[in-house]
Amino acid sequence: MGLDYWDKARCLPLSEPRLLRAIQRAYGGHIQEIRNGPKQPETGNNPFPLDPSGVPTSVFPRWLRCPLCSTLAPLESGLFKLQTEAFRTDRTRYIHEGCQRRGTRTDSSMPAAVPSRFVVACEHGHLEDFPWDSFVHRGSSCSTPRLRLFESGVSGEAADVMVRCESCEKARPMSEAFGRKSDISCAPCNGYHAHLHGSESGCSGQVKTLLIGASNSYFPISVSVLSLPSTTNPIEPLLQRYWPNLASVLEKAEVAFLRRRGELGELDAYSDDQIWEGIERLRNPSDDQPNASDADIKRPEWQMLSASHGSILTERLTATAASSVPPAFARFFTKVVLVERFTEVRALVGFTRIESAGDMSELDSIPAERRAPLSRRKSKWVPGVEVKGEGVFIQFNEFELAKWEGKKQVTDRVRSLQLAHSNWCNSRQWMAKKPSAPTARYGLLHTLSHLLMREMGIRCGYGTASLRERIYCASANDNDGPMAGIFIGTSSSDSEGTLGGLVALGQPNVLEEILRAALLRASLCSSDPICASYDPSQGQKLHGAACHSCSFVPETSCERSNSFLDRALVVETIDALSASFFGQSAP
Repeated sequence: MGLDYWDKARCLPLSEPRLLRAIQRAYGGHIQEIRNGPKQPETGNNPFPLDPSGVPTSVFPRWLRCPLCSTLAPLESGLFKLQTEAFRTDRTRYIHEGCQRRGTRTDSSMPAAVPSRFVVACEHGHLEDFPWDSFVHRGSSCSTPRLRLFESGVSGEAADVMVRCESCEKARPMSEAFGRKSDISCAPCNGYHAHLHGSESGCSGQVKTLLIGASNSYFPISVSVLSLPSTTNPIEPLLQRYWPNLASVLEKAEVAFLRRRGELGELDAYSDDQIWEGIERLRNPSDDQPNASDADIKRPEWQMLSASHGSILTERLTATAASSVPPAFARFFTKVVLVERFTEVRALVGFTRIESAGDMSELDSIPAERRAPLSRRKSKWVPGVEVKGEGVFIQFNEFELAKWEGKKQVTDRVRSLQLAHSNWCNSRQWMAKKPSAPTARYGLLHTLSHLLMREMGIRCGYGTASLRERIYCASANDNDGPMAGIFIGTSSSDSEGTLGGLVALGQPNVLEEILRAALLRASLCSSDPICASYDPSQGQKLHGAACHSCSFVPETSCERSNSFLDRALVVETIDALSASFFGQSAP
């Protein structure tokens, strides 16, 4: 459900000024704060609370199917009954009360009605129920429609699914609901948002049939930052820790009130003036770069990690520079930082359907009409989450990187990626702003990051899907200087993300072994020569020599939806020579 239905009182505020400024630059100043998800009440030892609370939900799709008799009908038809069980909220379900095949089954033993497998959506973020009645009757009407949904095979494919009206005996296979020439795909969109229970007028999109579990039915648009100490003042981390209690403080007198109630905790050691000044500083942070781009969200993180020569010890970030880089790779890397603990704050600002927003690096390249809103009205807050994790940061040698970027073989290789990117953008005229084209530097950093995540996922105790990357990439021509580094970390809502398994892999000898193994695996893919010979300039796939067998990682781990990957920029492949950063003499 949209934010209009959330209990805002249970959503505690999060203090992360840098993230809030980035969201305001991209989506407007009406967003004034970031709030956590609804706080769960204490349930004691009862695993099934009588009054659970959390993110509110509703039934969708509204069309349900009885697993016994295959009856297909909407909830409004009255054929389905809400069945509840005392002390077992997890058993709440709808059942087909008048099922002809229920036999002697009682209501409590009846199977749950399941949602229909198909819905329709458009590229403007709208989602609604599949038009079952209109589809089976091919646009005509039936006086008393009684629909059933049958599966004739075991594969579950749309060609094996048949919807039939028992009243007029008309039937139609679901395979006719897919494809550009189907009458469903040619139908206009009604502008309905299922999560908002409302429609928008004037939608120019055309609907597309989707499975309810299809991956392209929901692509989140999120922004994240590593929480960094912006000052050495020891009061700042305490203010962030107690921010849920301090966010509503509007004047200094209220600080004294909280002190009398004993709600300041460790802040009790500071005066009211110090606490009030800190609250105002967090609420109205100074912004030295009001026109900064989204890429500059990462620049403070890069500056802190790359400048670290000893240890960083704060409540939200603990990092130590490794004693040395892997000896065999000393020419390519200048620094390795072991991040033993970090805090990442993520905020959800919207989502898209059909078309992934992850393919677009700049947030403002997604026009407003393509972003599904989180609420009916402009909300003053967005949901966020604060997670803990550990990771390894690797800084590249800028001299070696610049020398490699100037090679003709490299520029020729990257030109095909840039042409594919241009074709991809030209086929999407709706984009508000053309995203920046990939550079050789980004292709190298991104591909090596994926290769390391795949290798680390085997050794560190975390699955690959639990790892996340942050690419720090900027050209040497940038005003603030170049960036070239990768950060691979894990994150969790509790202490499981900081068990030390990933940091241990950053030790020089261990990391050297991992790098050797990653480069060796990347030199030959099980899909070669097809993978190595792929030419991105002939299509719109935004990758070169890369596939699921060698370079792709889970979508949640990648910041660019597995785009701009090319093994040939990292190692020599069977189809490309002299374009790799590590060269034929790779360690």
